[in-house]
Amino acid sequence: MFYVAIQLNDKETVPPYAIEQVPCEDFRLPPSGTSQESEFDLLCHLELEPEKEEKKGGADNDEEEEAEDANVIEVQKYKSTVPNIQEYWLRTVPD
Repeated sequence: MFYVAIQLNDKETVPPYAIEQVPCEDFRLPPSGTSQESEFDLLCHLELEPEKEEKKGGADNDEEEEAEDANVIEVQKYKSTVPNIQEYWLRTVPD
């Protein structure tokens, strides 16, 4: 009988050539889109809004925010993945 163990070796950095940039599909739920809830990926579709500077004034700020929201340009998003990460972070003992 023999013994084989698997050890996590996450201190080793993944080389840049092993990281792939996968394009993220646009996510829009009905009625404006056809995406399903199961297609939501936190690594692709979740993003933080930049902090907005607070200005004094009431109605003017609302109009400015609406104008800024209308000027938003959607950019293709990419997710970084390592397809064979087990080759870098897992090792068997004994080899």
